[in-house]
Amino acid sequence: MTDIKIESGLISVLKAIDNKIHFALGEFVDNSIQSFIENKKELEKITPGYRAKIEIFVEGSDIIVQDNCGGISSKDEERAFSLAHANPNIAQIGTYGMGMKVSACWFSDTWSVETKHFKEDLIKTYAVDVNKVAAGKMNIGPKTKKASGRSFTKISLKNCHPKAIPHTTEISILKRHLSDIYRFFLTDNILDIYYNDEKIEYNPPPIKEMPTEQDQKLISMGELKSENATKYLWVADIERIDLGKGKDGPLWAEGEVWLRETGITKGQRGFGIFWKNRLVEGVAGNPWMPGSDAWEMDDDDEKKYSIYGRSNSAINQRLEGYLHVSPNFKKGFQTNKLDWEGKRLELAGKLKERLRNIYLRDVSSRSFDLLIQAANGAWRDVKPPEPDEPPIGGDGPGGRKKPKIIDPPPPPPPPPWEPPKPGDDYVERTFRYNDIEYQTIIYLDNSDSDPYIYHQQGPDDTKNEKVKVLKIRVNTGHMFVQKYFLGGTEKNEREGLIRFAVAFVLAQEIARNTKNKNRARHVLENFEAIIKDPDF
Repeated sequence: MTDIKIESGLISVLKAIDNKIHFALGEFVDNSIQSFIENKKELEKITPGYRAKIEIFVEGSDIIVQDNCGGISSKDEERAFSLAHANPNIAQIGTYGMGMKVSACWFSDTWSVETKHFKEDLIKTYAVDVNKVAAGKMNIGPKTKKASGRSFTKISLKNCHPKAIPHTTEISILKRHLSDIYRFFLTDNILDIYYNDEKIEYNPPPIKEMPTEQDQKLISMGELKSENATKYLWVADIERIDLGKGKDGPLWAEGEVWLRETGITKGQRGFGIFWKNRLVEGVAGNPWMPGSDAWEMDDDDEKKYSIYGRSNSAINQRLEGYLHVSPNFKKGFQTNKLDWEGKRLELAGKLKERLRNIYLRDVSSRSFDLLIQAANGAWRDVKPPEPDEPPIGGDGPGGRKKPKIIDPPPPPPPPPWEPPKPGDDYVERTFRYNDIEYQTIIYLDNSDSDPYIYHQQGPDDTKNEKVKVLKIRVNTGHMFVQKYFLGGTEKNEREGLIRFAVAFVLAQEIARNTKNKNRARHVLENFEAIIKDPDF
């Protein structure tokens, strides 16, 4: 049995931490990502078509965070439920090994962890009652049951504190924060994250293409024709900035900077600060913008280190970027702020110097002052005054020809979809519904504990808007399948079809009559529970 190693007096401290919902949820996501990265090769080897999937479900005052990653092994359970044991793998984002416990206690007084490690044949459930822990009752389980299925971890937070529940107006902000925090995991197509069945995606802002602000001035004065002015795509790489040596080794920062196609007046972020590929500073509401109202500087520091302006200046609306910082920096376990070791202003000053003399990604022949361009560039096309034009009429001296309207050529057809070669572990099928073709890969599992149906990925768009790709898993080892459809008689199969139909309708009606908003997910959950019930 396992004891949770938290000082009883510390419980009230954890519940009172000044935290944010998106960062607290992020601690669970961090653990899932770390579990996936550490075990990626083995997970892909034992599960054909494996793809990491992290799901967040919020229903009323309950929150569930679950994944299909490596699970918590029996040898790691003491560390997983103790504040006294840091993660031995300091290269990953869960360095302190405190995120799950701290965030769970911040969310709720009653929470549980159900998990299966990919090398074990047990499902283990740990149950934590914070009030009992505060009274000195430290034992949390686990309860175990035999299982041969896929690995997973499911964290259930019951009756969450009101401050920890995202409400309607906060949900879109929460999803945007999650896409910001994990943008590199998402854009590199490493894994999928879902919030109430909606896939979280990061969409980078369009980048501005325009002439230099000097050429724009010449155009406005009629001294340069706009067609003769070179347009530049205003994006540049920030090569590594050396910040000296810290307590644990070299400190540095590197990244990318750009000018937005459209400036923003709300939700400005400045530079995102990424530590171990995860955003820790530089989000809407807490921007990393040296010189802005969010930074406190005296007059001397402002002249030396300021990059942004006050209030809603043009440069604040237009200049953005990100910086990956050395993993030798540290992040406090209860906050999403970096311990800068006194290097914060130094980085701002060196970054400012770099931005004043930087080479654009597509231009190596000259450097540019990005700060001047962001502050003084005209975001609308600059044109010289146009002379009065004669009215549209005939071909004579008093009129202009009517322009001919030419239809654009049709786009080339998209390349055909190329699914993987089928084998014993998966099959391919093409289904058509509502004029959409679903190219489907069905992975075939054989487990006594996994659900009958598991939605793995999609439908994802392809280059052809009429074609989507869907991936699901079907467990042929499921007790219902084994009983009625594999090796049975025609009578058994007929009975199985009848029970399948009844179970599906019951699952739909039970979901319809619940107070849960996310009823679509509950249809599949109810269906699975019904067909596994020995009394059904």
